[in-house]
Amino acid sequence: KLNGNIPAALNNANELRALSLYNNKLSGGIPDLSKLTHLSDLYLDNNNLKGKIPEHLGKLKRLKDLRLSRNGFTGKIPDEIGDMDNLESLYLDRNALTGNLPITLSQLDHLEKFHAYDNKLK
Repeated sequence: KLNGNIPAALNNANELRALSLYNNKLSGGIPDLSKLTHLSDLYLDNNNLKGKIPEHLGKLKRLKDLRLSRNGFTGKIPDEIGDMDNLESLYLDRNALTGNLPITLSQLDHLEKFHAYDNKLK
């Protein structure tokens, strides 16, 4: 299994279409991935990631599947998640997220699957 931080240099892989790092022992936060504009699938579930879900993920306009389940993310779900026009699946379950669901989630016209159970959401 992979451990340590997610390398920030991944942001230079401009043509990357899918990033699958699930079921490892990765720690730290999510580095800036905003240059991965072709990314359609981001799987970071079942790791030891912590901190807030970064706002820059909202810049990944082609993202269809975002999986951040089973980590230690805290804080609110960023409003910028609602900017992901093509998002079909959003998995945020089993973290320590707080606050209300952002109203911007209602802008996700293509969203088919949304899991946010086992958090501290209102």
